[in-house]
Amino acid sequence: MDEDLRTEIEKMKQKLSRLTEEVEKIKGQELVVVEDATGELRHEPKDVVLIERLMKEMTGKVEEGGALIHAGYLVKNGRRVGIWVNTANMDKWMDAPLNIPPKEITKFLSAFSSEQRISILRTLHQGLLNGKTVSELVAETDLEGGQLYHHLKELERAGYVETKNERGRYFISVMGHIALLTVSHMAMELPIFAKKTLGEADTTSESQAPSLEGVR
Repeated sequence: MDEDLRTEIEKMKQKLSRLTEEVEKIKGQELVVVEDATGELRHEPKDVVLIERLMKEMTGKVEEGGALIHAGYLVKNGRRVGIWVNTANMDKWMDAPLNIPPKEITKFLSAFSSEQRISILRTLHQGLLNGKTVSELVAETDLEGGQLYHHLKELERAGYVETKNERGRYFISVMGHIALLTVSHMAMELPIFAKKTLGEADTTSESQAPSLEGVR
């Protein structure tokens, strides 16, 4: 068999495998048709629609500016270790997150202006239960010792990384998980929203965001 043809067949098999996985994910989910703000119809799992309905009820009648809901929880060792629900009606200035001083925002987001620190956080996420040693971080992030220690120090200062009581082993903190999930989700969704707003046809990508499998 021609080598090029064999390569194409292998690619098709991989695509078919991914499609099969996606089908398995949605099996058993009751899909309903909903209409978004632009009038576009889409299929969503019933549970997602119920969450959207609850969000509308929580924010009430909002006129100008819209509303924001940010919620989630983390599971570790079979139990919830972090849960949060924050709501803000953007038309009510005193309740708006826009009141937060800019320096407070930059303080918490500064870690995400560095690709190296994001890489460290993602690596520590993979070591959710047992953490990572310095040697493991060096091997998995390709950062040298001095450079790695510098970034770890900054992440500890921000509250995203902790050493606990185990010497030489680093863990991502609950706050670090929340920040990583939030920023990664923004990086995944906002470009799609921008493309839809601009009317661009292609709104999907296989590499939109890092995998956060295992954190719920």
